[in-house]
Amino acid sequence: MAFNKKNALTLGIKAALRQGYTDGTSNFSCENVNDAFRDQVKELVGDYSLFRRNKLDFYELIEEIYAEVLPQKVLQNYGVLAEVQTVGHGQKITFKKKLGRARGKSFVTRVGLGGVFETFRLDSTEFTIETEAIGGATAIDFERFLAGQEDLAEQVDILMEGMDEEIYVMLAKAINNSAKSVGVQSTDGSTFAKYDAKGELVPNRDMTNGNKTFVETSKFDQVSFDQLINTVRYYGNPIIVCTHEFADKIPCNYLAVSDTATGAKGLRISEQDVADMRTYGVLKMYKGCPIVVLPQSFEDETNQRVVMNPAYCYIIPGDGNKLARIVFEGGPVANTYEQKDRSMEFSMYQKVGIAILHYNNWGLYHDSELDTDSVV
Repeated sequence: MAFNKKNALTLGIKAALRQGYTDGTSNFSCENVNDAFRDQVKELVGDYSLFRRNKLDFYELIEEIYAEVLPQKVLQNYGVLAEVQTVGHGQKITFKKKLGRARGKSFVTRVGLGGVFETFRLDSTEFTIETEAIGGATAIDFERFLAGQEDLAEQVDILMEGMDEEIYVMLAKAINNSAKSVGVQSTDGSTFAKYDAKGELVPNRDMTNGNKTFVETSKFDQVSFDQLINTVRYYGNPIIVCTHEFADKIPCNYLAVSDTATGAKGLRISEQDVADMRTYGVLKMYKGCPIVVLPQSFEDETNQRVVMNPAYCYIIPGDGNKLARIVFEGGPVANTYEQKDRSMEFSMYQKVGIAILHYNNWGLYHDSELDTDSVV
């Protein structure tokens, strides 16, 4: 099969999104699409001579696939929490705040250079997000490449998965940090932060006198969890966003029943909850609140450190306003660098910015019993 850039681009996008493909007359499975894309890559850069001749076309192909797929994957995985926008290189990235919709204080937490989080009061109707570079690289052995044993399509897929996870980490850090910015609410309604003797911020655990948007418990407590949900409910029907580990602790919905013959009363689990537990392993709805389970993975192959700390659960109002703003500045950049032993380093680079526009209308629940070694 001769190389066709249009076909290769379509197949590459479908393969990266784990989708099948139809051309109007025939249907192709995800596996067929992957095989067809790899065949196209081999036609383009299947050996060293072809790579030297066609590497610029290969870079352009991969950059176009990344530019199309990476924002889609981020929106697919984290769309319940974030809006996604793509802008050109050097373009000013500005989001406008809708005045009058939030009743509490508003804050912006944004990721600065070097991973430093900046938190400040939002006094204007718009704010600008600064971007920083993320990326990765993979080594390609020269002899294995000559022998056709290195699969460039697979290397590209691994890098894209890694960049998606890095954005996930940035998003989770920004959300958790913004929750800390709420601090403790005083009697006059002003908001200030409280610190201990070591200078560490003390989270608000008081659900009666303090700000009611952050709860921390030593184990799952249904009463405080329901209180947090009810606080968010004032701003819209709450959505529960958490990892599978946290969702596993959310209790089933029970229905009051009575025996018509004996009059005995009791409780039973709803049929929908039984079906959800059988199908998904966790509930999909709790007291009228949809439960959205975030993807989870391990940092490396040792299965020791997870990416996302399962102890955190986000409860957000379903009013259409997302917590996060994720911006991709410019397109991705692909390149290779040849080492002294003729092996190659294939790299991808993308500028990303994340900001949290924080109102007192969403909640963070921390169950320290689930705390584990994690990136976030």
